[in-house]
Amino acid sequence: GGAFVNPENRNRLRAVGPVVCLTANPKTILQRVGPTIARRPLLSHGSPAERVQHLLRQRSAAYAKADLLIDTSRLTIDEIVERVWRVLGPWIPRSWCYLMRHTDQLCHRYGGKYIVVMEDRVVSVGTTQLQAFQRVRGPLPPSRDVGIYYIPSSQESPVAL
Repeated sequence: GGAFVNPENRNRLRAVGPVVCLTANPKTILQRVGPTIARRPLLSHGSPAERVQHLLRQRSAAYAKADLLIDTSRLTIDEIVERVWRVLGPWIPRSWCYLMRHTDQLCHRYGGKYIVVMEDRVVSVGTTQLQAFQRVRGPLPPSRDVGIYYIPSSQESPVAL
């Protein structure tokens, strides 16, 4: 989208990790957004095909500044994930990998709470981030991978992860 075109937004995104830009050819983009074109202000006036081509040309220099640029036109979702994982795998913390591997069990056991994960185990739980952090026993070694994560309850969307 257009958010990455703004240099300030790019700097903010880069400050927290690698930036991935997923793009596609105009025909594929139109197929994917077809049902929602009327709700997209930048595509609702004039020819949507011409607008998409114009926006891609206009944004191409900004998109090229992403750490990883993937043309998704002819790729399946699995192929896209594989390409992203291959490049970004070294940046993904072990605590996040643990979280992804055990999502169902963690949601069942800790739903609606914050957990502190050190590498591959839950080390504390709390109803707030601060409480979860304060309940960690002993100092957290600076060289270890540690993350504080909110685990959605069964009534919440898993997107909260």
